[in-house]
Amino acid sequence: MQREDWQRIRAMIEAGNDAAAEEGLTALLDESSLPAGGSDIRAQAGLALVELLVAQGRCDEAQQWALRLSRALAAEPELRVEVARIEFAAFRDSDEGRDIVQQVDALRASEQFLVRYGGDDETVEMRRLHGLAALARAAWLRELERESEALEAYIALAERLKTTDDRALRQIRLRALYLAAAITDDPQQAVELLDTYLAEPDGEPVNAILGAPRVNRLDAHRGRLQALRSLGRDSAVLASDGQEVLDAWFQQARDEELDLAALWACDALSREVSDLHRAASDGQAADAVMHRLLARFASVGQPEVRARLAVFFLRWISSAAPDANRYSDWECAQWQALLSHYDKEADARVLESVAPAWLRLGSAQTQLRRPHEGEATLAAFIGRFESSKDPEIARHVACARLDRAIALTDLGRGDDALAVCAALRREPVGEWMTTAHRACIAEAGYWYGRDLRERGHAQEAAREIDALLERFAADASPKVRLHAANALFSEWQDALSENETDPGRQTRALAAMARFEQVFCEDRDLAIRRIDATRQLRQGGILARNGDLDAAAQAYRMLIDRFANDGDGDLRGTVAAARENLSVLALKGASAAVTGIKRDPTYAPLLARLGEADEISGKGELHEAASIYREVAEQASQATDPQVRLLGVVALGQLCFDLLSGKQWQALAQAAQQVIDRTADAALRPETETRILRRRSRACVHLGIALNRLGDRAAAVAAYDLLADFVGRQGDGDEEVADAVAGGLYNRAVLIDESGDLPSAITAYERVVEYQRDMSQTPQVRLREVRALRNKTLALTALGRHAEAADACRRVLDLCTGHAGEDFAQRARQAALELADAQRAQRLWDEAARTYEWILSGKGPAFPPGEMRNIQRLLKEVSAGGKPWWRPW
Repeated sequence: MQREDWQRIRAMIEAGNDAAAEEGLTALLDESSLPAGGSDIRAQAGLALVELLVAQGRCDEAQQWALRLSRALAAEPELRVEVARIEFAAFRDSDEGRDIVQQVDALRASEQFLVRYGGDDETVEMRRLHGLAALARAAWLRELERESEALEAYIALAERLKTTDDRALRQIRLRALYLAAAITDDPQQAVELLDTYLAEPDGEPVNAILGAPRVNRLDAHRGRLQALRSLGRDSAVLASDGQEVLDAWFQQARDEELDLAALWACDALSREVSDLHRAASDGQAADAVMHRLLARFASVGQPEVRARLAVFFLRWISSAAPDANRYSDWECAQWQALLSHYDKEADARVLESVAPAWLRLGSAQTQLRRPHEGEATLAAFIGRFESSKDPEIARHVACARLDRAIALTDLGRGDDALAVCAALRREPVGEWMTTAHRACIAEAGYWYGRDLRERGHAQEAAREIDALLERFAADASPKVRLHAANALFSEWQDALSENETDPGRQTRALAAMARFEQVFCEDRDLAIRRIDATRQLRQGGILARNGDLDAAAQAYRMLIDRFANDGDGDLRGTVAAARENLSVLALKGASAAVTGIKRDPTYAPLLARLGEADEISGKGELHEAASIYREVAEQASQATDPQVRLLGVVALGQLCFDLLSGKQWQALAQAAQQVIDRTADAALRPETETRILRRRSRACVHLGIALNRLGDRAAAVAAYDLLADFVGRQGDGDEEVADAVAGGLYNRAVLIDESGDLPSAITAYERVVEYQRDMSQTPQVRLREVRALRNKTLALTALGRHAEAADACRRVLDLCTGHAGEDFAQRARQAALELADAQRAQRLWDEAARTYEWILSGKGPAFPPGEMRNIQRLLKEVSAGGKPWWRPW
């Protein structure tokens, strides 16, 4: 009867019915239920119960049962191995993990086990358990961060089993060598351990604890390459060695061996070999390694392997991309390679893993000025997956619809883009949806309403905002709420963008602001708080412009009180602007009771004197104006009121502009240095800080210009280096400071470029681009970025870095899109031709042909007829593989 019960319980365990199995095991192990001679069943059941408890993380109970069973069965020598197995199972690792106390208990139990069963006269089975227990002890030492003891334990175990002829013990020895190499800090020791490991045959797996030997060997090869690389060995040689290992493994491995464990090991080794090829400047070989991995595993019968392969390949593309902030043609080629292996895939789980490649390809094609390809890719993706009920796939489809709308806009199909957004924003929101999916629906509503407003459909746009707020203003996710908040923000921004003094526009803007305050004033999301602070600042400006100075001052005071202690840089900038505006209102006559500011009586006459100098300067009488500017600066320097001292700095700043206009370089250098000295950090006050920083940043630029004109390039660069204080530290959020800093950083980059230090110049130009990333993208800011990227392109080309030069050209083309004026048109033409030149330099004939075709189609920058004929000739040349298309007679 007991044996039948045991068979039934085993079936429960195999079926995963742990609760019923535990109940049955407990009943079976009751001493009163077992007749004499049933100890073997008791040992098997005891082992099953201990393993079950450990797997559930109930390690203390497992240990108690192990002790109880060990004592109960100790009198039966024939069960010695079974008892050892029970004890060993109790201190094995748990899938649920162990706390620190349980780890110490497991370590102690493993050490006691090794003492109790450590004799040389033990059976082979006992010696195997002893070896596994030694591995377990070392593992617990590692868990307890006793790495050096663990390393000694692994090496001692490997040495003790050096002469064994038992296959299982040999694998335990190999495992000890492998793990010792993984934890040693000495790369030379790691190489020696792994060389020993790899010199011995692996054989077939004998114990799940030891893993699959063939997979372990792949990982050992990877560890060996990493150790040799850290020792400074040649990357190309190491890459070749690793490639030989992979090729041999792929050739020998049977399809049924290509499981998840094999994929993990092959992916890790392939990525290591790919990195080594890239370190050896062999990008094609680096890509080929990963493509071989893709080809070998993509046809595997197990869907979970194919799905994981897609995830791994996408991860590799992201890690190896040339620029983490921008898509590239290289990434498009990799995504297309991935999709080519899954074009007939039918398994939903696999398609879910592949979907991001499809979506990213369409987005990248759009960004890379290939909107026709991008729109087609996204439309095909949507068509294939739009009926999917899987939440992640549905999210990807929603993102694809938004990206497709952008592509349609780039193609001049604004009505189609509007229709796409209209359809997406009508999609019902369900509880099954991910946050990102809801955010896509909300964003579609935002763009739909904004597009309607820009087309002149104000009432329809207002209704869309109502619907957006009703659906998403109270959403649990701030990412979703932000789109509703942005809808109101864009409404008041659009109302004020053309004419802030128009009463009708002011009324619309103030109504939108009031509604924002009603809906979002208590929202704790940082992005929404930033918009709220901007709202209050803009509201105060409107009130001040309409002459209601006390109401404006009250608005600024409320902003300061609410956000003054916030640590966010953007909010600090908004608070600083409010303080300065409040100070200005005090000067203009706002009540001291509201502003809390009393003015120095010398301020008014000095301000009048400064205005007199400005008027004289405007008439071109620069010498007389300079005398007054210096007079104001001298008188203001002795004041205690920060507003009066600021007048002195303003006077010197205006003097700098006149000296710059008159090309008086020595005097300009002296005046600019005076401004810098007077605006040191000690001079900063909350009510004048931003205006002080504006003058200081501009003075650094003026000093750099003057020193360069005086022939001291090194000193000029040092002057521009003073602007480093403003990058990420001071003047956050002020566009005037940012514009001066960006201009100075650009001048600095040009000086470095002219010195011939091209690598440093490239870094300096990229610093300009990076600094301007968060600035308002005005035409002036865009043009400066275009000029920086254009100069960077020339430097990259001179250094033979053609792939990077091509990416810089694409960025120039993106920036020039939609901007009128010859400055942009000229640089767009240059960038288009230089993009093709960079592609030709890399022998990418098809890509160069596509660039020339794009130019000739009229969708790119406009070229004069004579230049278009030359481009036609160049197209024929690259179509012939770079050979001249004409016959050289």
